[in-house]
Amino acid sequence: MLAGRKRESYVWTYFKYNDEKEKSICIVKNKNGEQCGKEMAGKNTSNLKTHLSRFHGSEYEKVTEEEKKMKTEKPKTEIVPSKTGVASSQRSLQECMWKTQGSVKKWSCDSLQYSERVDVLENFLNDTGYPVSLVNKPCFRAMLTKFDPKFGVPGQSAYYFLHRSQCLFAVSLLLCASVSV
Repeated sequence: MLAGRKRESYVWTYFKYNDEKEKSICIVKNKNGEQCGKEMAGKNTSNLKTHLSRFHGSEYEKVTEEEKKMKTEKPKTEIVPSKTGVASSQRSLQECMWKTQGSVKKWSCDSLQYSERVDVLENFLNDTGYPVSLVNKPCFRAMLTKFDPKFGVPGQSAYYFLHRSQCLFAVSLLLCASVSV
């Protein structure tokens, strides 16, 4: 019948859509029981309502009455004041992010996906100057887990040893370079 998105407008009670022709066809019957059959390009409900208002007044009245009912019966979004004091009907970032999730299998520590994420996290810490202790904060760990549930965020000690070994390696390179000069 109707492919794609569900047709919510009541006007579709009086029309059918022909996918092959890409036309909406009026199926209102006249006094003789014959279909109107008027074809209109596309699925624009405003055009369909205009056709009904010009040629099928009683059906047009039914459409407008039903659409008024639908508007009053739709559940309204609760307007909640935000932390800034401004009312908002949009969901907060927290509402979007903190959905319940089942248990998720984490990336293994030697997987490419895991090492790519660790590299990004290391670059973030190095580029921003945030302390490595940030990775131990529960809210930061929770945020990263929500972004990628399969990523087991390493703790501060893992970064300390990694960073320390990189520093020692860099110092040894500098010492070797100064000795050979």
